[in-house]
Amino acid sequence: MLPDVPKIKAEIMKAFNRQLIEARDTASPMLARIKSFTQHEGENASFQRTDGTVVDMKYKESSKTLNISIEDVPELTLDKLFQKVADLGKQMGQEQAQALLDLLDETTKRAGNSFDLKGKQLTKSIFLKMIGRIHISFDRHGKPQMPALWANPKQITNFQQKMEEWSKDPKFTASLNSLMERKRSEFYERANLRTLAD
Repeated sequence: MLPDVPKIKAEIMKAFNRQLIEARDTASPMLARIKSFTQHEGENASFQRTDGTVVDMKYKESSKTLNISIEDVPELTLDKLFQKVADLGKQMGQEQAQALLDLLDETTKRAGNSFDLKGKQLTKSIFLKMIGRIHISFDRHGKPQMPALWANPKQITNFQQKMEEWSKDPKFTASLNSLMERKRSEFYERANLRTLAD
């Protein structure tokens, strides 16, 4: 019988968990940007939207199984084992990212912030409408902290080309600057109300 060394087992499990999370975040950079915490008990949670409504949510299980057959053991090095853990992490990242995108799609549709172009090209006016509907924060110097854009890589390249082209249009630039000024005023107004409430 082999000796049981709990401290070494605990260190290996920590390393496995780090590998799992790193692989998950590599598979979905979107998940890596989201802050999280561990809730040790309970099956649900709730959050409050900016309009004051409280939303209850049930957790969905996300799990994977690591199978190692007896035949694999003689050839199983620590590197190969870590690769198996990394593969699981990638699978989990892809599943969790898809679940998040589904939730975002459902939420934006319910809030009326969903834009379905129905196969048409993104236009300047639609882009300005989209920016007008989202919350934008500003740093202490008044510079906008634009939200992340999540899309297919081809769509992002297409969008970047359009923005480069549109930025040469004085009318579009003036409309965008005016919109940003309105957003900046709204942001500072909300910040002042929070300060007064504190």
